[in-house]
Amino acid sequence: SSDWNVYGRYVKAGQNSAWESEFAIDTTSYLQRSPALACNLRGDCLVVEEDNWPSADYEIRGRLALARHAYLPLVVRNF
Repeated sequence: SSDWNVYGRYVKAGQNSAWESEFAIDTTSYLQRSPALACNLRGDCLVVEEDNWPSADYEIRGRLALARHAYLPLVVRNF
């Protein structure tokens, strides 16, 4: 189709290759393009993009891509 979509992939800290499968960020109708992102130290990101929906005017859209991490407390026992 003539639609353009935005997908993402996670990259582990300190690595140069993608980790896990890609996931959809925006697959709605019309043209989504020029994505940019900013992430915090936990890996949660804000993704922004241009969207031509459904007229000649462009919109700037944003959404959160949250990291899927489990943070567990560390328990140290002395024996």
